Amino acid sequence: MRLKLLDSVDRDVANITRGEIQNRQKLLDDYNQLLIDEKERIEKSNIVNMDKSAVLGYYVDGNGEPFIDANGATIPTPIDPPFPPQFLKETGQLLTF
Repeated sequence: MRLKLLDSVDRDVANITRGEIQNRQKLLDDYNQLLIDEKERIEKSNIVNMDKSAVLGYYVDGNGEPFIDANGATIPTPIDPPFPPQFLKETGQLLTF
């Protein structure tokens, strides 16, 4: 009887330990994925998304978050002129803009 009880306890402890190891491994995997996602988010925050910026009318980063100035306002994208600027060939002076 005592041997059966000890054997049962050993199996229970082994199963609990195996389950705890699996749970901790899952937590570590999830944490590592969060770190990878955060690194990618930070990398994208330093890149201007020109396509989305052109549509919205202000600069946004790779994550779609707007760039803001010192006053907290969005930074507008420049509006293209209706015609290209013209320069004097001789002097390089700007005639129109």
